[in-house]
Formats: sequence, C-alpha cells, structure tokens
Amino acid sequence: MLRIPRPASGMFAFLMLLGFTAPAQDAANTGCFRLTESAEHYFGEIAQSDTVEHTFVFRNDCADTVEIGSAGASCGCTSVLLSGRVVPPGGEALVMARFTPPRGSRDRVSKTVSLYLKGASEPHSVLRVSATVRRKIDIDPSYIQISGATVGMRRTLQSTIRNVSDRELLIETRGVSLTSYPTDHKKAGGKALPLEGGTVTPTALRLKPGESGVLTIGLIPAFEGQINGSVGLKVGDDESVIFFLVEVGAAEKAE
Repeated sequence: MLRIPRPASGMFAFLMLLGFTAPAQDAANTGCFRLTESAEHYFGEIAQSDTVEHTFVFRNDCADTVEIGSAGASCGCTSVLLSGRVVPPGGEALVMARFTPPRGSRDRVSKTVSLYLKGASEPHSVLRVSATVRRKIDIDPSYIQISGATVGMRRTLQSTIRNVSDRELLIETRGVSLTSYPTDHKKAGGKALPLEGGTVTPTALRLKPGESGVLTIGLIPAFEGQINGSVGLKVGDDESVIFFLVEVGAAEKAE
C-alpha cells in the first residue's frame, strides 16, 4: 500500500474533491505552482481486479499562497484525493490518483485527472495515469452487431472464449441483460423496455491454457426496433463483458 508523507505542519487529512465547486477568485499567474515530476505515470501490467495508486507532488514556489479549487478524474474508475487545498509559499500539495480498471477493460488503459485552482475555469494541470490490464481470456467478438432479426423468432449469437493464461480457468456466465427499444414508441409507452427470456449456454466453461470454447446467446425479440444487451463473465476475481446490438424487423405476415 502506498504511504504518503505528512506535510511539514498540521494534521494530514485527505479531502475527496470530486464534484467540488470552488467559489470564484482571481487566478493569478501561477506558473510557479508546479509539479516536481512528470505529469504522467504508468503503473505497468496489472490484473483486472487490482487497485493501484500514485501521488503527484506540486510545490508552491510562488510568493503568495495558492488555493486549489477542485480535482476530478475523466472516469469513475479513478478517484482523486488531495492533502489540502491551501498551499502556502514553499509548501506542497499531494494529489493521489487511485485507479481500478473498468469492468471488461483490456490492454492499455489511460485516464486523466484535471486540477483546477480556485476561481479558474481552465485546469492548471492535466495529469495522466495508465496501465496495461493483463488478460486471462480473449473474447472474439467482444462486441456483436446483428441485423435481420425478426419479431417473435428466436435469434442466436455466438462468441468464442480462449484461455490465454498459463493455468486452467473456470469461466462463469452471469446471465443475459436485454433492453428493447421499439420503433413504435406507443407500444412501449414511450420508453425502453426490459426484455425477458435471454439465455446463454453453457453457463460455465472450464478451459485449459490455449483452449477455446463457444458461448451461444439466445433471445426472442418482442418488438420491431433495436435490442441492446450484454453477458457478464467472471474469471476468478476478474470480470469481462460481451456486448451486443440486434436490429429487429417486423414479423413476417402469414399468406
């Protein structure tokens, strides 16, 4: 766990500032309020379930006190904590970025943190954290787009799961989530509707390193329009998602 040193004076208490709006003040030339290191940090390779932290250090070399208004991240997967908002001349402000990979993320992931001084409409600094999310499985395709489904007729979609780790894996499915967006809004009461009856088979795959298995997703459209859906997968402590979109046409009329 990352340990952050105490400031020279006062009790150290991190303040969560996400969503905080500072009162207006004149933002003077604050180029003398600067980072002591790079504005980018790479965590390296991490697991899907990991949470990692990095602290950026700002030093106030200005003649006057600098006040921080807010700090926010580009994604809910990243939280921002500050050591304090008021930084006297010669003092330091510690900005911790804590990152957990979003569910289903793979390969290189990058997020930003924007630091605003009190009264400023533009960020004083934009910090960046990134990591390579280690994969246990490959999903092909991980996003499926199908047109030509018909109201009332069962439609199936398939995705191949491959074990790219060095050990046997149990891949468990978490069911199917389906939302129907009917073209005829009157039938839907003017809103999207949850769609029941989605299936995924098998409910689990046990794969040795290098082995592949096929998941079959089934659904029966109730309305002409569009269906958005997803299947959640759990592999140990890691989670992945298969997303899909289905365009649905009208049912064929009997002769």
